[in-house]
Amino acid sequence: FVQMARDFSYPLDFGDSRQRKTPYRVLPQREIEVRPPAVTYLESRHISREITERYQVTTRKDYPKILVFPFYDENNVLQFVKYRKTDFDPVRDKNKEWCERNTMPILFGMNHCENFGTLVITEGQIDSLSLAECGIKNAVSVPTGALGMTWLEHCWDWVTRFEEVVV
Repeated sequence: FVQMARDFSYPLDFGDSRQRKTPYRVLPQREIEVRPPAVTYLESRHISREITERYQVTTRKDYPKILVFPFYDENNVLQFVKYRKTDFDPVRDKNKEWCERNTMPILFGMNHCENFGTLVITEGQIDSLSLAECGIKNAVSVPTGALGMTWLEHCWDWVTRFEEVVV
C-alpha cells in the first residue's frame, strides 16, 4: 500500500493536513430503516437482503430510486453518506452519485472488518457489497471513486494496521 501511494505520488506525511480549518459536520447517529426498494435493487445486482440489511443500505424516503450508503468508521460512528441514483439517465441527470457536504470521507464498510489480516479495497460500494456477499469480511470501498483520495488521510492509520492490503 505504501508502494502504491508512492507510485501515485501521494504524500504519506499528512503533517498539518489532518487539522482541517472547518470541522466536519457531525451526522445524527440513529437507526437506519432499510427500505424495500433498496433490497429489490440490490437483489437485482445479486446482493442479498441479509447483506443489504447488515450494511444498512437504504433509499431516501422521499425518492425511493436514490440509494443511501452510510459510511461508519471502525467505532461504528456514521461519518459520511453517499447517494446513488438507481434510475440514472445521462440525458436527464447531472450526477449519478453524490455525498453529504462537509462530512468526513472514509472507507465504506470499515465497521464490518473483523481483524487486521487482509483488507480488500474496491472502487465502489456495490463492489465491496459483492465481496461481502461472497464471504469476504474485510472488504471496503473508497467514497468517491478510484481517483478520489480524500479518505486516505482519515483512514491511513487504520489501513496500515492490516498485514496485507489488496486494491
